[in-house]
Amino acid sequence: MDNSRLSQGWVMVFTAGLLNCLQAGTFFMTPTTLMPLIVKDFDLTIAQASIPIAIGKLCYVLFLVPGGVLVDHFGVRYCLSIGFLGLAILTSAYGAFVSTFAEIILVHIALSAFSSTSGVPVYAVVVASWFTDNLGLAMGMVLSGFSLAGTAIPAILAPIARVYGWRVAMGTMSSILWFVALPLSFFVLKEKPGKDAHEEFTPTRAAVMDEVELELEDRGLGLNSQEKYLFVLFSIAYFALQYQSGCFQENILYFLHTDQGLEISTASLFLSALNFGAFAAKLVGGYLGDIFDRFNMAVILSLFTTAGILMLYISSPVPSLSNNFIFLFCFSVLFGIGYGSTFNALYSIAPVAFGKAGLGRIQSSLFAVGLTGNAIGSVFTGILRTQTGDYRLAFTVALLLSVFTAAVLLMISCSKIARNIREEQYLEQLTGASTESLFGGVSEDFVSVSSYDSVFAARQSYWQKMRNRTFNTFVALRTGYGQNSGGSVHGMKRSETFLNMMRSGLIGNTMEFTGIEDTQPRSTALGGSRSIGRFNAEYRTDFARPTSRSNLLGRDPRW
Repeated sequence: MDNSRLSQGWVMVFTAGLLNCLQAGTFFMTPTTLMPLIVKDFDLTIAQASIPIAIGKLCYVLFLVPGGVLVDHFGVRYCLSIGFLGLAILTSAYGAFVSTFAEIILVHIALSAFSSTSGVPVYAVVVASWFTDNLGLAMGMVLSGFSLAGTAIPAILAPIARVYGWRVAMGTMSSILWFVALPLSFFVLKEKPGKDAHEEFTPTRAAVMDEVELELEDRGLGLNSQEKYLFVLFSIAYFALQYQSGCFQENILYFLHTDQGLEISTASLFLSALNFGAFAAKLVGGYLGDIFDRFNMAVILSLFTTAGILMLYISSPVPSLSNNFIFLFCFSVLFGIGYGSTFNALYSIAPVAFGKAGLGRIQSSLFAVGLTGNAIGSVFTGILRTQTGDYRLAFTVALLLSVFTAAVLLMISCSKIARNIREEQYLEQLTGASTESLFGGVSEDFVSVSSYDSVFAARQSYWQKMRNRTFNTFVALRTGYGQNSGGSVHGMKRSETFLNMMRSGLIGNTMEFTGIEDTQPRSTALGGSRSIGRFNAEYRTDFARPTSRSNLLGRDPRW
C-alpha cells in the first residue's frame, strides 16, 4: 500500500472508530446511563428496567444478518447513513414523546433495526478492506470506539441528567448524531475501491477469478470441519465474554446507585473507568497483537477479567461484595482491560482464521452470539438480584464464567488452524520474505536471505506436513486458503500465491487441466513459462517435494 493509500486507510480507521463510538453510545451506553433515572420516572422495578435494553439487544441479533445483506448489496455509505438517520430520529422521539413502558420497548426495537447497519460488523468489513499489515492495531482502534463511548457518554450525560433530567440528556445525544455522525457516515467513510481490497488485479488474474466466481455461485462458500469446530469455540467464547459484559455494564450502576447509595454522577465514574480500561486495552492490545501471538494473548489477557471480579470480594469474606472505593476502582479497570483486550483479540483473529471471503457474515454471526450472551447476562443478573436481594450470586456466576472463557480460549489457541497460522508466521520470520516470495518465486526480498539452507529446510518441513492434503482449488483461489477434510492450510494468502506454487512445481504434479487455457503465458523465476488454465476442483493435488537446493532456487542467474 503506497503512502497516500496508507494515510487514507488510517483516516478510515479513525472515522470508523468515531462512528462506532457514536453508534455504541446511542444504542448501548445512553440507555444504560439514563435507565436508573427512567426507572424512577416510570416507577419500574430493576427487573423491569433491564427488559427494554435486553429486548433491543435480542432484536439487534435478529437484524444483524439482514443488515449485513443490505450492506453487501447497497454498500457501506448508504446503509450507514440510513442507520444513523434512523438513530437520530428515534433518540429525538425518545426524549420528547415516550411516556409509557410499552413505548420504551418499541423504541428500543426500532433502535436495534437501525443499529444493525451501523454497528461493529460493518466497520470490521471496512477495516479489512484497507489493511492486511497492522490489521490488529487498526481493528483495535475501531473496536476501542465502543469503550470510548462507555468512557465518555456516562461522564457527559450523567451530570446533564442529574441537573436537567434524562430527557434533556437524551436530546443531547440526538444532537450529536444529527451534526456529527450523519456527515461522517455519508461523506467520509468508505471501503477501499477495487475488486479485491488487498490486490491490484491484472487482466489475466481477473479472468481466472471470474471463472472461479461462476463456479462458487453453484457451490456456495462453507466452512470445513476444522473451521466449524473453531467457529463453535469462537461462539462460546463470545457468548461467555459478553455475558460478563452484560452482567456488569448493565448492572454496575444499579449496584452502586441503588445498593451502595452513591449519586448517579459518582456511580457513572466507575462505569467510565471500566470502559476506559477497555478502551486502552483495545488500542494497546491491537498493537501487541501485531507483534505477539494473538491466540496466546487472548488466553492470558482474559484472566484480567477474573482478577477484576475478584476485587469485588477481596476486602470482605466471600461472597460479600466490597464497598471500598479503591477495590471498586481496581475492579473497574482490571475488568475493563480484560474484556477490551479479549474482545479485540477475538475480532482480529477472525479474519486470519476464517479468511476474508464471507467475513461480514461470520463477524455478524459471532457478534450476534455475543449480543445474545450480553442480553442474557443483563436480564439473568437482574432476575438474580430481584430474587436474592443483592448481587452476590449474580456476580459469582460471572466470576465462574470468566474462568470458563479462559479455558475456551486456550482450546482455540491449541487448535489446528492456530498451529497452521503460527507455522506461516514462523516461515515469514525465518526467510525475511513474504510467503508469496518463498513459494512463488525468487524476489529481491528473498535474495536478501543470508542462508538459503534454512529456507530449504523449512520448505522440506512444510512439504512433509502438507503432502497428503487434498485441496478444493476453487475455494483456495477465492478465499486464499486451501481446504481439505482435515482443516485449513493457512499461508496461501492470495490466489496469486496458489498459482505461483503450481507454476513453480511446489504443487500440482498430479493437477489436471480441463481447458480454457490462459492466453498469456507467464514466465517464472523458477524456470521457463507455462500457461495456467482452469483446473478441476475435485482432483487431488500433491506437493512436489524439493529434493535439492537447486530445485528450490531454480535456474535464476542471481544464484
